[in-house]
Amino acid sequence: MQFEIKFYALSEMPRYRGYKKRCIKLYLEGIGFRGIKCLSGVSNITVRRWVKKRGDDIERLRPQAGEID
Repeated sequence: MQFEIKFYALSEMPRYRGYKKRCIKLYLEGIGFRGIKCLSGVSNITVRRWVKKRGDDIERLRPQAGEID
């Protein structure tokens, strides 16, 4: 019997990608890092690192004041 072992970086794990997307969406909606931690269970430091890594891309995705969906 052969086993296949796959090693993923934490951010590449299939189930983890959903957390990242959800956390960034919450950030764009105006929720603070600690609030996101309470809602998602992901460390506020991790969320802050994700946002910082995305940099200017995040700010372009943020809805402008007065913008209606």
